[in-house]
Amino acid sequence: ILNQWKKRVRQHSINCSRKGLGAHNVPATHANAPNKKSFVSVDFSANGLLGLDATYLKVVPNIKTLNLNNNNLTNLPKSLNKLKQLNNIYLAGNQITVFDVSKLSGSWSIRTLDLRQNKIAEIRTQNPYDVQLTYLSLRNNELTHLYTGVFAKFTKLQKLYLQNNKINVLRD
Repeated sequence: ILNQWKKRVRQHSINCSRKGLGAHNVPATHANAPNKKSFVSVDFSANGLLGLDATYLKVVPNIKTLNLNNNNLTNLPKSLNKLKQLNNIYLAGNQITVFDVSKLSGSWSIRTLDLRQNKIAEIRTQNPYDVQLTYLSLRNNELTHLYTGVFAKFTKLQKLYLQNNKINVLRD
């Protein structure tokens, strides 16, 4: 049974981890796959990516997990809100300097967001919508202050990790 499960998971996952894709060279490797809408997980970790093209994400519209750990992304990809079934986003170990909550606007299904080990020094919260995250990791970033109510729109948040930042001021 375990082997059948592993085979089924493998068939519904795209693993492009450590493929040396670099820059914006995300391949449309699986564009002609017969069951492309059944993919649930995409892993582009450790490729040196600078961005993620929305046209590629159209190929895998139903993914639930997107792993972009250990690339060279400087912000949350704008195309994330196109993935209506996305639950988990892993962006650890990139070069992100600002966590702009508005990039999650329209992404009602996202529950897990891992932004640890980036260079985040600012959290922008101009988003008028409630954020549905239940897990948010901002560990090992460069946050030095938090504004009162910065997480007020995170109405479902259960786990928030802020360890290893340099937070010394809470501001109004």
